[in-house]
Order: sequence, then structure tokens, then C-alpha cells
Amino acid sequence: MHEPITALFSSQSTEAERLIHEEEPNDDEITNRFRSLVESIEQKQVKRLAVHSKNFEYEIRKLCDVAKENHDIFVKQVTQMKESVDLKVAEIKSDMSKEVEKIEKNYTLLHSKVDVVATAITKLFDFNTEYSNKLEVMLEKYSQISH
Repeated sequence: MHEPITALFSSQSTEAERLIHEEEPNDDEITNRFRSLVESIEQKQVKRLAVHSKNFEYEIRKLCDVAKENHDIFVKQVTQMKESVDLKVAEIKSDMSKEVEKIEKNYTLLHSKVDVVATAITKLFDFNTEYSNKLEVMLEKYSQISH
């Protein structure tokens, strides 16, 4: 009923276990087998690293492509925005220059009207001064005549 454990797992035994059961290997065989085992492991590691490296490079290329596309989209949007802003600035400058022209025309018109009013006030003041002087002279003459 009880079988030896080694019999149960004999199909799973490794080469090293088989060698131990068969015969005792000498030091050179152990060293050679160890070297071949290490070389095999190193080759597998090199292959794994190569696969990981290729996967990593692929991911980097994908991310670079996405970044380039996003950069191109960003540059396009910035260019469109700049064109739009330049157009709006040109429109605003045009509107402002028209308003400045209107203000200058209104200023010139107002200035000419103020000049007319100032001239009229000056003439009225001069007329009033002359009239006052003439009135005083006439009053003096009248007062001399009446005395």
C-alpha cells in the first residue's frame, strides 16, 4: 500500500536527481553541467530581456506617436486661435480708428462752435464796455447841462 515517494514522483524527477541515483558524477562533469545550466539560464534571460526591450521600445514608439499627434493638434489649434485673435484685433483697431476719427471730427466741430461763442462773448463784452462808456459820457453831459 505504501509506495516509496520517489516512485510516485519519478516522472517529475530532474536530470540532477537521475544522475544522483544512477552514479556519482565527477567534478568535471558537475562543473560542465553547471556551466551549461548557467549558460542556458543566461540565454533565456537574454531572450527575455530582448523581448521586454522590444515591448518597451514598441510602447515608447506608440507614446511618441501619440505625443506627436497631440503636439500637431495643439500647434494647429494655437495657429487657428492666433489667426482668430489677429482678425479680431484688426477689427477692433479698425473700429477704434473709426471712432477716433468721429471724436476728432466732433472735437473740431465743437472747437469751432466754442470759438464762435467765445468771439460772440468777446464782442458782447466789447459792445457793453463801449455802451457803458458812452452812457457815462452822456450822463455827465446831461448832468452838466441840467446844473
